[in-house]
Amino acid sequence: MLEQHIPIDPERSPPSLRPLRKNGKEIARIRQIGRHLGALFEALSHRVKPGISGVEIDAFVAEYLESRSLTPALRGYDGFPATCCVSPGSIAVHGIPSEEPLPKGELVTVDVGVERDGWYADAAWTFAIGPISRERANLLKGAYAACLAGVKVARAGNSYRSLGRTVASIADRYGLSLIAECCGHGIGRRLHEYPVVPYHVSGRRTPGVETQLDQRFEVGQVLTVEPVLSLVHQTLTTGERTSGLLGSENSPTAQFEHTVVVGRETGYTLTEPATPSVDFPPYF
Repeated sequence: MLEQHIPIDPERSPPSLRPLRKNGKEIARIRQIGRHLGALFEALSHRVKPGISGVEIDAFVAEYLESRSLTPALRGYDGFPATCCVSPGSIAVHGIPSEEPLPKGELVTVDVGVERDGWYADAAWTFAIGPISRERANLLKGAYAACLAGVKVARAGNSYRSLGRTVASIADRYGLSLIAECCGHGIGRRLHEYPVVPYHVSGRRTPGVETQLDQRFEVGQVLTVEPVLSLVHQTLTTGERTSGLLGSENSPTAQFEHTVVVGRETGYTLTEPATPSVDFPPYF
């Protein structure tokens, strides 16, 4: 998503605000469009091959959304020129699709936001371009596990801090690092709603930020779970000759994102295919 790198700002997201809880009918509307995103990524999993370009991926996504009467939420957002973000190699987030062919052995993250009838859903998936190294396969596994663990923790009564700690523990288990600037966000009637939800919880206490981290999830709250993991510790930086935000150490990253609704016992994903095939989501 296009603002995930923005850190928590108490002025921008005052702790006194409460998240917008959705009722059953509203959640069903979001799930209805979210399932199209899950099906889109399943379709893409069969098309992302060595030699495909970001422009070709973007064209396929645009045609797919149009055929299902879905509006690309990212196109035009803060001037973004494409239907989706395509972030290969060392580009961590916000990559603008290019005509350069994607090489074998690389990773590429495709991030798509959609709108229909005033409701939004947001999701991302990292694909392997042909066979990949054991190191990159571990990165994919860790990023996928971190996202799913975060979904489960997004349940009523848990704090935002607990989600961050859970995601960080998965990253540690796989020997990976979280990119601290990347956060989740509320979603529903807008692409980005209150609150901002961080995944990197440092030991340094910051007034205002701490208050927000201690807030607790509420039933019916809808948000994105979308941690970005890396092989090494790195931050985000801009590149001179490339689009998007790069990892400062030029190391590959991986990200899986779901739109999630908070339940009493667990979080529930709203961006999975209605009828996933036996090999998707990928069971690494």
